[in-house]
Amino acid sequence: MLFLKNASLIGILIRGLFNINIYMYKAIDRSIVYLASNDVDLIKQKLRSVLLGKVSSNEIIFITQGGQNLQINDAYNALKAKVPKETAVIIETSGSTQKPKRAMLSAGALLSSAKYTQQALGGAGRWFLTLPLHYIAGLQVIVRSFVAQKDFIDLRGNKFNVLNFFNKFERFASKSERNYCSLVPMQFSALLEVAEQSKKFRELLLMFRAILVGGQKISTEITRRAKSIGVNLVTTYGATETSGGCIYNGKPIGNTEIKIDRLGKVQIATHGLAIGYLGEPKETNAAFKTDLNGKRWYLTNDIGELKSGKLKILGR
Repeated sequence: MLFLKNASLIGILIRGLFNINIYMYKAIDRSIVYLASNDVDLIKQKLRSVLLGKVSSNEIIFITQGGQNLQINDAYNALKAKVPKETAVIIETSGSTQKPKRAMLSAGALLSSAKYTQQALGGAGRWFLTLPLHYIAGLQVIVRSFVAQKDFIDLRGNKFNVLNFFNKFERFASKSERNYCSLVPMQFSALLEVAEQSKKFRELLLMFRAILVGGQKISTEITRRAKSIGVNLVTTYGATETSGGCIYNGKPIGNTEIKIDRLGKVQIATHGLAIGYLGEPKETNAAFKTDLNGKRWYLTNDIGELKSGKLKILGR
């Protein structure tokens, strides 16, 4: 594996979960190293260095989905863009409603989000990785584990499989420890269905102190069924631009604040806010605003309402 000793820009390219491909480009005094997302140990090592502040202000971790159509120009275009010195990680947004953007996140933002999660859940615990690392929810498992000072366990396989999930979790889980994981609704729904039919799998599912579910809307029927068997399901709302989930079960965590604008759109202020989008100042100015009190807000495209301080998303 090749790295430039004096490289000032380190990039991690997610190019499929299980294909190891490495690319390196050099422009002037900067280099980007692209590597596959399944090299978890290397990502963990680089991210740890960034979070500890052991790298120069120009070194960042660049995470993007990439894919089979990687172009050399993509690397150089990234180098041409101005990257604020506080940037620690660049990760693509999900692009669920529009073209993905490259969000620039500071180490402070990532750590704040992880600390708020730990506080909201009641304490440090062991995290189990189930999501790709080019998703902020997947990357935050590494950050939260860093904050908790515990190693995470990778439960992923070629594709999500309920039996493989439970079998691997059973090998590594401890009843004496706080076990946590983040899932998308489809994954949780599959686990719940099996747990409802099997006492063994139900007991394993109940070993999680909390299961965070976000990324898409989860049905009230699923939440009802989860509650009926005693699962501590925590629905999360957030974005790459907020360093992940910052609203749990409708309520803000940490220093997060919510407001609804005159068009009914949700706005969020939190220490986990992104710096902006790489090479897209116009889009950055449209998505992030500073109010008269100097507080910075992320303007989502989601329609919502606040009732007794609890957020409900009505649509997009």
